[in-house]
Amino acid sequence: MTDNQRDQFEAAVVARLKESGFLEIEIRTECLVRCDEGYQDEVINAGWHYWNAALAANHAPQQREAGR
Repeated sequence: MTDNQRDQFEAAVVARLKESGFLEIEIRTECLVRCDEGYQDEVINAGWHYWNAALAANHAPQQREAGR
């Protein structure tokens, strides 16, 4: 995925966790530590892969339409 998608995902994670009272620095240092193509935190990593799967599924119908 593009860096823009990763930035959007991380912004969404930060916004959601801030609602729970966490500080942004806590979120970025404890939850958003990158590991290879994902994240070290298992829950955040799963969210990242679901995010990408949803984007891929959303783009698939458009690609089929264009390929007709």
